[in-house]
Amino acid sequence: MDTEKGVTDVAGVPKSDRGLRIAIIAVTISSKLAHIATGILTLPYNRFYQQNTLLPILAIAKAVEDRENDEEISAQLKRWRDRKLSEFQLVQVASTLISAAVIGCFSWPPPDSLHSLSPAFWHASISFSLFSILLAASEQFIFQTLHRSPKPRNVDKELAMILYIRRSRKVEP
Repeated sequence: MDTEKGVTDVAGVPKSDRGLRIAIIAVTISSKLAHIATGILTLPYNRFYQQNTLLPILAIAKAVEDRENDEEISAQLKRWRDRKLSEFQLVQVASTLISAAVIGCFSWPPPDSLHSLSPAFWHASISFSLFSILLAASEQFIFQTLHRSPKPRNVDKELAMILYIRRSRKVEP
């Protein structure tokens, strides 16, 4: 083995230049597809997503990289958690109101010329609103139980995802 090139027999790492190029291209394409999918999925509330999720995560990652004290990082994590909890509550309230409106529409008498897509949209909207209520409630439960976790925390391990997001986006807060 050539010590100048480093270890070449690591599991999962391609051994040829062509294999390495293919792996790099695959990772790049999958990263771009994930970025596009995130953009599409967050399109209705992109600004809300940027302000309440992505920018705070990037700010926390920058604080970790700048080796700020643990109290400041903990305060930033607490503010982010509180922001996410309020976002989940907002989603639950909005989804409940939408569900109530859609359920109210089901009680209306059907018009004579009803297009076939109307009931489909009604059922889809009630399904999506109920799903968002359940999803927000489960996420809220997870965030609240993480706060009360009795075991000691490994901050480096918890922030690994945040650092990965920051590096993959190449964005400064």
